[in-house]
Formats: sequence, C-alpha cells, structure tokens
Amino acid sequence: MQFRKDINGLRALAVIGVILFHFDKDLLPGGFAGVDVFFVISGFLMTKIILTGLDSDSFSIWKFYLARARRIIPALCTTCLICLFVGWFTLLPKDYSELAANSVSSILFFSNYWYASQTGYFDTSSLDNILLHTWSLSAEWQFYLVYPLTLSCIYYFLGGKLTRKAIYLGAIVSLGLSIYRTPINPTESYFTLTTRAWEMLAGGLAFTISEAGIIAIGSRRSRLCEITGIMMIAVSYLLFKEETLWPSYNAVFPVLGTLLVIVASRNDSIVTSNIAFQIIGKISYSIYLIHWPLIVFSRKINIDINPLFYFILTVTISSIIYFTVEKNNKLSLANISIFTFVFLGSYYIINTNGAELRVPEELRLSKEQFQRVYYGGYGYKANEPYLSNTDEDVDFIIFGDSFAAQYAKFIDDKKIKSVNMFFHGCP
Repeated sequence: MQFRKDINGLRALAVIGVILFHFDKDLLPGGFAGVDVFFVISGFLMTKIILTGLDSDSFSIWKFYLARARRIIPALCTTCLICLFVGWFTLLPKDYSELAANSVSSILFFSNYWYASQTGYFDTSSLDNILLHTWSLSAEWQFYLVYPLTLSCIYYFLGGKLTRKAIYLGAIVSLGLSIYRTPINPTESYFTLTTRAWEMLAGGLAFTISEAGIIAIGSRRSRLCEITGIMMIAVSYLLFKEETLWPSYNAVFPVLGTLLVIVASRNDSIVTSNIAFQIIGKISYSIYLIHWPLIVFSRKINIDINPLFYFILTVTISSIIYFTVEKNNKLSLANISIFTFVFLGSYYIINTNGAELRVPEELRLSKEQFQRVYYGGYGYKANEPYLSNTDEDVDFIIFGDSFAAQYAKFIDDKKIKSVNMFFHGCP
C-alpha cells in the first residue's frame, strides 16, 4: 500500500492551524478548524480499513479496537503523566485536583462530555484547562467504538453497496442535527459526537468517492480538487473566528476542503508533500498532545513564552514522545503501567484534595476559606453604608475600595465608632 504523503501533509496543515490559534488567536483566528481536518482524515482511514476488510472477509473488530488503542492511548497517557508530574510542583490543590479529574476523563475517553457539562471551548475559564484539547480524542474514540460495529451489521444484512450509501445517510443526518442544535446549545454541539460524527463520515465519503474512481489520479481535475480544497481550508483558518457558530454549516467549508484534497490523491503535491510538512505530519499527534499543556503551564507560572522557543520546545518534546512511545505503540508492560499510574495517581490526587500536603497550610484553603482567614473585609457589607461600634454618634467616616475594606475587622476589633462605606470594583 502506497504511503499517502498528501494525508500526512494534511495532518501538518491541521496541527499548524490549531497551534497558531492556541498560541495567539490573532495569528490565525479560525485555526481551531484544524480539528475538523483531523476528523475527516480519521474518518477516511477508518472507513478504508473497515470496508476493505469487510470486502475481503478479513475484518476483525477486536484487531481494529486493539490497533486504535495502541495508536492513541500510550502517547495520551504519557502526556497526562507529564502534566501530573509538572503539576505536582506548580499547581495549587484546587487546580491540581481538577487536572487529575480531567486526566481520568481523558484516558477513559469521556472528556468531551465532561467539558460540555462545565464550560464552552472558547470561554475564558477554559484557558486554564491543561487537557482541554483531549476532547477531540474522546470524540474520535467514541466514533471508533460505534462505527465498525454499525458498518459490520449493515454490511452483513444489506451488503457492501448499501453500506456505502448508509455512510452518506449518516453524514446528512448528523450534519442536519449539527445545524439544528448548534444555535440552541453551542457548547454541547461543539464537543459531542452526535453533532461531530458527520465530519468523520465525510472522510468515509472521501473513501467511497476515491474507490469509485470518479476523479482520475494525476488528472487536471485532480489538481483542481487539491487547489480548491487547500484554499477552502486556508480561508476557514483566516475568516472564521471563535464567535462563529461551530460546527453547524460553517464547518462544511474546511470539511469539504479536506475531502477534496484526499480525493485528489496528489502524492507529489508541493503543498502537502514537502519535507517540512512530512516531518511535522509524522509527529503531528504528539505535537497536538503537547502544544496546549505547554501554553497553559507557561501561563500558570507566569512565563511569557517566546514564539520561537515555544515552537522548538513543542517539537523537541513531541519528537521524544513520538520516538519513545508513539512509534513503539505496543501493548507493553510499560504502557499498561503508565495507564495504571495515571489512573490511580489521579484517584489519589482527587481524594486528597489535590495532594494538599505538598503545599503550606494557607494554600490548602478554598477561595472562601482563604478570604475568611486572610481578608479583613470578609463578611462585611459592601456598596452600602453601615455603622461600627455605635448606633448614632460616630468619630470617623471611613470609605474606600476593597483595599480599604480589608481594615473592616480591625475597625471592629479596635472599637472605633465609625460609619463605613466600602466599594468593590473601584467605581
């Protein structure tokens, strides 16, 4: 089987879009569409494996699941382990406990639904989620679980032709659901499989179109397909932004663009087959796993990371993970141990309030407890006047913002007769 340089190059195009968007949204406001490109690629490859196997009567669901697990889980667990290790030295108990909970949701592949129940992908609070990006892996894994079973059942009862037509029907239904649900609940639609499945099924359509030979490889139509597809992806990266309804009908643009590039099947393309894209594409999964935790950790420890240094660091760590873990994707004792350690370690962290013994006692307190102990204005009125130590006569009129309010308890303790008015927010 010929290695598809164009698909490897598409992976590079996808991960570059995502990285630039996450590093600085102004660089590529629609770079988040790189995830949609990944989904189409994944759908194409999975459909090819399943239908080719079914046609030759050699498809094994167990081998399919095992291959997917070996491909995804070791590098994912290694990333979670690295994050937990760094978090031990850098995160407060509350943040560390959240990281542990997110690690469990990631390695058990329900993080997309976990995050959908908490916050939106583009919300400010999501910027502190070290494993936010793993939602897409959970969505893919859920697709991997359902897709081969569904296609196998349809193929067994209705045959190959109707199985291929069922992919079209599934894509239309899921797209319709995405268009309908996104305006109603954008967070749920962004994260969940039902409104994302059509993107992976679009990859299935790319396979059925390719095997039908509608577009001859190397023809003028093939070159036109590739150029059009790449332009559609590039326009998506440049024109769309986080305020855009997504996925909905807007995601059709990068999804269709990716489909066209795959169908064009141009292995000698100067865009997707160049050396730089081939190198990045090869380690794109590890890059995807590492790029976001680096950004969040640098923000949490207040380091203004240089773009060039960030790129070099991302590629270096990703390369190490690729050659030591991802490339040797075996069901080994080491990989099983890493999974077990992440799971049990996360369980310990959650049940010890973020391993709170790591930090001084004052840092173990919740936000409310910290305010009660260390903020003198806790529990006192704000934005309205009140009397201290008197019902009528006062010696002082005291007013100010929250910095002044921190002396409220001192005023009470010293029996100072005053009328006080403290404002929050420095109006």
